[in-house]
Amino acid sequence: MRTDIASMKTLLSEARNKNIKITYLKHNDKVVLGNIKFKVFRKQPNRVADSDKNGWDYINNGSLCFYFYELYYWTSGDGPESAYELIKSLGIKVKFFKIPHHGNNCNNTQAKGLKQLGAIYCWYNDLEPTGIGTTDFTQYGARRCKENGLTVFETVGDLNWVAQSGKMIIYKSGKKYAYDVPFQPKTTLKQPTADIIRNTFMNKYGAGDTRTSNLLDKGFYPASAQNKINLVIKVAKQIINGQVNYGAGDARI
Repeated sequence: MRTDIASMKTLLSEARNKNIKITYLKHNDKVVLGNIKFKVFRKQPNRVADSDKNGWDYINNGSLCFYFYELYYWTSGDGPESAYELIKSLGIKVKFFKIPHHGNNCNNTQAKGLKQLGAIYCWYNDLEPTGIGTTDFTQYGARRCKENGLTVFETVGDLNWVAQSGKMIIYKSGKKYAYDVPFQPKTTLKQPTADIIRNTFMNKYGAGDTRTSNLLDKGFYPASAQNKINLVIKVAKQIINGQVNYGAGDARI
């Protein structure tokens, strides 16, 4: 925890040295970053004071919840303790929900309430190799959500999601899930270039979900990249098996 605090202080110091504006978000702030819009809510679990010997007070005093109202998406840090009651009191619509880091706060009543309010999908970000609910922490909330009819994404490794063309697209373990959302972005993902395909073949973007993350970060559509890679592999196999005989100028990416 103290390592986290030191890293945070270093980042803040570097930002100040480069004259980068630092904004400390507060409860009820409305943030607009380009075409990304969200509201801020501060609500986290109560803690027994420990004289900050573990750094809890410093870190958790900054725990925030963000609501992306055009996506109906709620994400959070350690809290809130009662997500259902908070979301209901705010009168907001939530379809996509990230289980708080302290998922043991997401009990059966909370999960059932979220379902009744219209939540459909949720996920959590703790490693759990033996399945949902085998460790009663964040996974506890995942189990309760699943028991109450929500679709749960288990984010072992990278989980990637991007909003484009009125869709929320989630990539997980080589699979693609698409859901309608009331959001029309100003930009869309680009088709991969030949250089992107070459670099992918050379493992410069990693493998699996990590590769998907890196392609998304660069603004390229992962599915299109995979389609082109599959085509190149198909042609290469045909050449090896003597099924085709491309000239030097044809067998290229």
